[in-house]
Amino acid sequence: MKWIWRNTTQVGFGENAVVDHIAKFIKPHSKVICTFGGGSIDQNGARADVTAALTKLQCDVKWEGGIPPNPEFDRLMEIVQVVRDFQPDWLLSVGGGSVLDGTKFIAAAAKFEPGRDAWCILSEGAFPPDAFQIGAVLTLPATGSEWNNGFVISRRSTKEKLASNNITTYPKFSLLDPKYTMTLPARQLRNGLYDAMCHCIDQFLTSEVVPMMDNFWMSVMKELVDISIELLKPNSSLELHARLIQAASFGLNQIFTLGKQSCWAIHMVGHQLTAQYDIDHGATLAIVTPFMLEELFEERKYLMARASEFIFNNREGTEDEKARKFIADIRAWIKAIGQPAKVSEWPGAKINENDVATVTQMVMQSVGNGPFGYNGQVTQQIVENILRKVIA
Repeated sequence: MKWIWRNTTQVGFGENAVVDHIAKFIKPHSKVICTFGGGSIDQNGARADVTAALTKLQCDVKWEGGIPPNPEFDRLMEIVQVVRDFQPDWLLSVGGGSVLDGTKFIAAAAKFEPGRDAWCILSEGAFPPDAFQIGAVLTLPATGSEWNNGFVISRRSTKEKLASNNITTYPKFSLLDPKYTMTLPARQLRNGLYDAMCHCIDQFLTSEVVPMMDNFWMSVMKELVDISIELLKPNSSLELHARLIQAASFGLNQIFTLGKQSCWAIHMVGHQLTAQYDIDHGATLAIVTPFMLEELFEERKYLMARASEFIFNNREGTEDEKARKFIADIRAWIKAIGQPAKVSEWPGAKINENDVATVTQMVMQSVGNGPFGYNGQVTQQIVENILRKVIA
């Protein structure tokens, strides 16, 4: 086992994190562009806290909103122009993981010369030598974007959804206050729960066994299952929301992958379901996961059996039986938290006759038209097998 790791983000967690910590990072009289999605930051108190803190620091502040879930390239490029004109000291993301993903892209794209198609950041992994400084105030758990350097951007005009990362796109700081999540609707909470669960599955459930790291992953997965039903009830506690934020953050902070190769195949398929049908990201992952695990059963049954024992307390039976029970329990949990099992269960999804072939090609093009996932275990045939079952 060999690894090298660096994470340049400082994280502040807990109630009143903005009030307690923002002045440690942003200097008085700084120029700040605050990015956000919609009106939720007014309902949950995040905008008020950030405004008060930056006003106290006498900062010059602009607010740029309209970043949707699955952040949209065209809107991000509009904000890129504002950044080029304003030349801020900080880009401060105030919102969920999509806002922060979009802000990471903006921070890099705004350093390109005008006229260059910044989509090359996603399509080619081409980055400028530096980026604008990024800070984050997280209001929605799930992505782990608050302390990693990755981001995923959609370009609806071309039906593309691609991921990228760079050492320059780590946030310098992230502030996580669980009280901002108390006003989230059940839809966003269930998406957060399943997004975090799938981050664990796509990184942990491979053919590779690394016992200490595997135990960490299973602990996060068990925490998500343990808190989920009570969390989704009306007026769930601040403690449960705090536990969700912590579980989601550890689900994608990259530290548990040291010495262990990830997969990400579920995400690669799920991204294209979002691009084709505009289904929430967390929901597409829930749709794809059980079918992907079935397709890769023989290669991955050892860790599925261990997860079955640890997370769902399945102690009886053979390794194959425990692994099969794990898939069944994941399916049952997906249903229990209200996620769809197939595309047709998503409101408004319109399935056309040739969609299986279309989405299969979208997936394969997004990964370079070759086998992908852990050790290239996922082929075009496997993708097509899965899509025949889920696009129904």
